[in-house]
Amino acid sequence: MNEGGLFYALLFETGVFGPDAPPNLMAATRRGQLSCAGLIDRYQIECAPVRDLLVDYLAVRRPAVDYTSLDNLARNLGLLFRRDLELHHRSHAQRPGRHRHAAQPR
Repeated sequence: MNEGGLFYALLFETGVFGPDAPPNLMAATRRGQLSCAGLIDRYQIECAPVRDLLVDYLAVRRPAVDYTSLDNLARNLGLLFRRDLELHHRSHAQRPGRHRHAAQPR
């Protein structure tokens, strides 16, 4: 057990954290499952309609898949697909003479 774990155990044993505290440092710092929004928000998708669409899609899929599969799906959609597009689009749009949302002449 590391020093932080020993210190936590000492404080737990003396009752500093109260009766409902987790019994060890690992249990106290363990993160639960993220919501669909939390899974997508890790990827900082700037376009709100796309972000909302991805969150809604995960919510539809959630009942049919386990959490690991849902997390992988969110990673594929959020990081590999959408975030990658935003990064490439932004770098392309920031070139001189180009405007992000302006129609391009033919």
